[in-house]
Amino acid sequence: MSSWASQETLPIGTQLGRKYRIDAVIGSGAMGTVYLAQHLWLETQVALKVLHPSLVEREAVVARFL
Repeated sequence: MSSWASQETLPIGTQLGRKYRIDAVIGSGAMGTVYLAQHLWLETQVALKVLHPSLVEREAVVARFL
């Protein structure tokens, strides 16, 4: 993983919306990062894809990412 990508990742243990907890980074690329996370209500592991913050204002990028 490049140093740029590692600076853009969420810290392990971060909770998103009181629904998911970040447990590990699975991978990172030009558009975003994929995390191994725990769904806190269902108590199951999930993969979460998160767009890099520097790209969220670009509508075409967001549409492609989804």
